[in-house]
Amino acid sequence: MELEHIRQTLGRYLAHFPDDRLSLRQLEQALADPRKDALISRQSPAHITAGAVVVDPKRRTVLQVLHRGLNRWLLPGGHVEASDRTLPEAAHRELTEETGEAGRHASIMFDYPLDVDVHVIPEHPERGESEHLHFDFRFVFTMSTGDVELATHEVEEFRWTTLDALGPLGQRVEVLLDDADELDELICRHLEIADGARAIGFSPHLRVEVFVDLLSAMLIPRHGQLLVDALARIIPTTGKERWGLVAPKWGNPILGYRLAQAAELPLLLARDDNLFGRWMDGVVDHSVRWLLVDDVASDSERLVELIERARAEGLRLNDARFIVSRREGDAIAVLEREGVRSVALREWDDEQLRQLRAAWRRR
Repeated sequence: MELEHIRQTLGRYLAHFPDDRLSLRQLEQALADPRKDALISRQSPAHITAGAVVVDPKRRTVLQVLHRGLNRWLLPGGHVEASDRTLPEAAHRELTEETGEAGRHASIMFDYPLDVDVHVIPEHPERGESEHLHFDFRFVFTMSTGDVELATHEVEEFRWTTLDALGPLGQRVEVLLDDADELDELICRHLEIADGARAIGFSPHLRVEVFVDLLSAMLIPRHGQLLVDALARIIPTTGKERWGLVAPKWGNPILGYRLAQAAELPLLLARDDNLFGRWMDGVVDHSVRWLLVDDVASDSERLVELIERARAEGLRLNDARFIVSRREGDAIAVLEREGVRSVALREWDDEQLRQLRAAWRRR
C-alpha cells in the first residue's frame, strides 16, 4: 500500500471532520516519513490498522468481537498488509478473516473513514511485541447476513451492541443511517415493476422485474440533489492528485454533470459512437486521474467498452462509483478484473428491492 494513499485518505477524513486535526497531528507527522514501510511494518513503533464498523441498519446495532490477545470487545479489524491496495480493502479483508461468510457479504457505505482512532497497544512478550501505537482507520459496512463465523484463533465471541455504546462514533453512524434511510426512500419512489422479467442494459441475458429509474429522479430538484450529495461522499476530492469524472451518455449524464458541478471537477461524457475520431465529449486532460460515475451498475459490456476507449485515448481510468449495483449483473466483478476499483452505495437484487419497497409502504 502506498503511503500517498494513506495521506489522501487522511486528507479526505479531515475534510469531513476538521475538528479532529489536532488529535491526529502525531499521525500527520508520522506520514511525513518518506519510508514506504514506516507505518506498515509491525516492527515500527506505530502501525496503520484498518477497522470495520459493521452496522445492521434495521436494528441500528453494531458488531463487536472479543479479541483473544487483548481480552477486550473491539470492532473487527487489524494490521494493514503490504499486499492491501487500499485502506477500505484492508478493512474488508480483516472483517472477512474474523467473521467468515458474513464479512464477504458486507457492503461498504463510504470509501472514506468515519473515524480515525489513535490508541496504545500494550506489550505482548509472547509475540515479541513492545508497547506501540495504532492509527486505526475505521470504515462503515452494512451486513446483508447475520451468520457470523468467528475466526477462533483471533476472536472468541461476537455480539451486536447499540450505537450508543460507541459514544461519539455511534452518533456519527446514526447520522449516516438517517441519510441512508432518506436515500432508500427516494429509490423506492423511483422503482418500476415490470409484468414479467425484462432485459436491462445491453445484455439480453440480464433480465429483471424491478427497475431503478434514477434518471427520472434527477429531474426532480430535491431528489436530484440528494443523489448528488450521496454520491459526492464517495468520490475522492482531496490530496495532491487531480481528478475528473467520466459519465456515459447512455446512462445518467445529468447525474454526472450535476456531480461535476458540485465537486468542481472536470467532466467527460462518453459517447455511443466515434465522432471526429473521439469517443469523449469534453476536454481530454491526460494529467488528470479519471473516475467513472453512473447511477446503476448492471451489465458489464458497455462499461468495459467505455474503459477500453478511455484508455485508448490515454486516460487514467481505474476507479468507478455507482449509486446502485444490481446483483443480477456482473458489472462490478468484471470491472474489478479490468483493474477498475468500484464502489456502489447500494447492492440489491429484485427480491431485495421488493422487500425494501414493501417495508417503505408499511411506514
